[in-house]
Amino acid sequence: MTRKKPLTFLVSSKNGGKDWSDPQEMNLRPPSPGHGVQLKYGSKAGRLVITSYAGALYSDDHGKTWKEGETTNTGGECEVVESIDGRVYISLRKSKALGQLDKDHRQYAWSEDGGESWGEVEEDPELSTPICMASICRFTDNYTYHKSRILFSNPADYVSRARMTIKMSYDECESWEVEKLLYEGPSGYSDLSVHS
Repeated sequence: MTRKKPLTFLVSSKNGGKDWSDPQEMNLRPPSPGHGVQLKYGSKAGRLVITSYAGALYSDDHGKTWKEGETTNTGGECEVVESIDGRVYISLRKSKALGQLDKDHRQYAWSEDGGESWGEVEEDPELSTPICMASICRFTDNYTYHKSRILFSNPADYVSRARMTIKMSYDECESWEVEKLLYEGPSGYSDLSVHS
């Protein structure tokens, strides 16, 4: 018996969210929680990228049609951010179903082609995590501001969903130099956004 994909629907608005189109069913993996990005730095500038479980969905026509990129085979929820050299960084949740309970840190991989495929999945020893979704977004780049800054948020406890923390990277996710504990107690999913 072939297992069907969960239903995914696309709706759109032409007036800032006041009214919405009828749902259009799409034969795609369902998106994971969080937000998407529009690429702006590399050869895929303009592309919309949203995350699905362990991979990405992308659109090159402003969201009219979508394609599935390859998955990383890690199974978890994920979030993406674009680096200033045009690569896409994906931050991955560890998966209980895949026997990853021994992993204490977030996993990540890089895409050289705008989310269509992914390189080797590695663990980041600076990003501790329980089994939980996390968020990542760009705060500034060094074209507009004097520094590049990428923000990351998650419950930073190894076992339980607690210690909601924000970390900041000045070197495009290679290291996380700044850390701020927001709340010591129970915490869960987060979604970062930057408004100008």
